[in-house]
Amino acid sequence: MASPLSPGSDPIWRPLTPAHAGQGSYLGAQEGGVYLNEEGRRRLIELVEARFLEAVAHPLGFRKPLGELMELQAQRLKGALLGRGRYTPFYLRRH
Repeated sequence: MASPLSPGSDPIWRPLTPAHAGQGSYLGAQEGGVYLNEEGRRRLIELVEARFLEAVAHPLGFRKPLGELMELQAQRLKGALLGRGRYTPFYLRRH
């Protein structure tokens, strides 16, 4: 079973690939990485920011931007690490 907020758990984590950056935006794969030129980096940042603004469904039924719900998860984890309560992850779904 996939873990919460992992690439295998839901299509909200569909991969961003060099093809998303557009033709001529990356310099190729070298030593296990993909190296983007300036245009490719700009495009990747735009895509990630757009993804964080996409609405997803919280398990309680309300919809919020992905970025806000990720921040909520981080705050809940921080509280648990500081001994302020128990951390229970939730699964996000795009509907």
